[in-house]
Parts: sequence; structure tokens; C-alpha cells
Amino acid sequence: MAWTNLSFAYGSILTSAKMTQLYDNGVAIAPNFSKGKFGTLYNYQEILATDSAWAPTSGTHSLIVCCVGDGGGGAGGPGGINTNFAGGGGAGEKKWAEIDSVSGTYVVRVGSGGAGGVGGAGTDGGFTAFSTVCSASGGRGGLMTNSATFELAFNGASALGIGGLASVGSTGGAGAANSGDGGGGGAGNGTSGGKGGSGRVLVWEFS
Repeated sequence: MAWTNLSFAYGSILTSAKMTQLYDNGVAIAPNFSKGKFGTLYNYQEILATDSAWAPTSGTHSLIVCCVGDGGGGAGGPGGINTNFAGGGGAGEKKWAEIDSVSGTYVVRVGSGGAGGVGGAGTDGGFTAFSTVCSASGGRGGLMTNSATFELAFNGASALGIGGLASVGSTGGAGAANSGDGGGGGAGNGTSGGKGGSGRVLVWEFS
């Protein structure tokens, strides 16, 4: 997965490879490159719900932040029509930022996930944001179309592999909480799509 390189506060570069390492296993990887120009990794936090006054740990002077947008809802099949395609919702995007010098508290918004469609398209996800420095859009809602011959549902999209599971004849699976996964599509007569997974914010604090 590729990320846009960021110039960190101490003149080093938070490269695409390092971003991927941080996201995949941040607690284990960060200490390996956090000394020297990056400072020393002080703490790691996951923010899983909206917080109007999130405060860094005392002693923190800089942050690396990753915002994960919430997933879109899956589509559902319309009533009275047994043959249709129900698409899964899209995954939320990921955005990275660094804060050179922390100050006070920060407003954090965690997207709650788009609603699954009831006999139609799913709802788009919202967005996840850390103050004004980092904002990740939610995934698109799944689309529905009629088919002349058969019904088919699709899994929701996920940065981790598979989002909410598709279902034929019943409600699509929901995206996992705080995953940013899309909800699964639900194909059939009057079915519903699954709800998109909520987002989250990952924070690495440096002293």
C-alpha cells in the first residue's frame, strides 16, 4: 500500500514503507526508527469514538496521526424483485499527518459508518478527522441494479482484506467496528445491506 511521504518535524522523512509498518504493527515497529531525528516513541493510542477534547499524554511534544474513514453501507435488494445485484460498501480512506509541537486539546471526530440500503443503494460513510490537520473520507455506499436472470451480492471493501460479508436472501454483514470496512450487500426480495464499519484514529506520541 502506498502513502504520500511526509516530512517529519526533525528533518527526517516518514516514508511510504514506514507508514505501512506503523499501520500494520505500530507498537512494535515505531521504536525501531523513533530515536534520533524522530525523538523517542512515548506512547501509542487508538481513539475509537468522537472526543471534543482529546489531550496528548503529558510529556509528549510531537505526534504522528493516522485517520481511518468509516465504511459505506452495502446495498439491499428492492421489494418485489428477486433478481438483482447488491454491491458492498467501500472502505474508508486513510490519511496521515504529523504535528510538530503539541498544544492543548484536540477535537477528534470518528465516523460512525454508512447505513445499509433497504431495497436500494447503501449510504456513504461520513469522515474521520483529527482537528484540522488530518481528515479521512468515508467509503461510498454500495449500489444496486436489477438482473434479468439471477441475484448476486458482493462483500464490502476493506483495507484489511474483506469487509462485511455478502448475503443472498438476507441482510448483508456489517463492517467490523472501528475497521473502516464497507458493509456487505444483501441481494434478494426486499433485503437490506450491512452497515459500514466505524472509523478510528491512531496516534503515536513522541517525547
